[in-house]
Amino acid sequence: MNYRAVIPLALLLLLTAGCSAPQGMNCQGEVKTLPGHPIGMTSAIIIDNTVAFSVLMPKQRIESGLLHSVDSSRYVPWAVTKEGYLAQRLSGNRFCIINPEKNEYTIYQCQ
Repeated sequence: MNYRAVIPLALLLLLTAGCSAPQGMNCQGEVKTLPGHPIGMTSAIIIDNTVAFSVLMPKQRIESGLLHSVDSSRYVPWAVTKEGYLAQRLSGNRFCIINPEKNEYTIYQCQ
C-alpha cells in the first residue's frame, strides 16, 4: 500500500470535517418581563458558532454578531444586535435575548 498517497488524503478529510457548518439546536425559551414576571414560552433553533449565534424563529431571525467578553470564563459574552437586542451566550446550551423596547427577555435552553 502506498502510504504517501493515503496520509495527505486522510489529512484532507480531517480538515474538511472540522470545517463543516454548525448544526442547529432545538431550544425552548421562557419569555419574561425585565422585572421577571412570566409571559409565556417559545421555541427556536439556535445555531451556535461559539463567537456568535443565530436564533431562528418562524417569523424572525436574530444574528448576535460577534460576542464580546474580557474573560468568557468570568463574564457573559454579549453583543448588541442590529435590531437593538442584547444577545448573551450564557453557556454552551443557554442563550438570552433581551428586548428593551418590549420590556422582555427570553432565555433559551437547548438540547
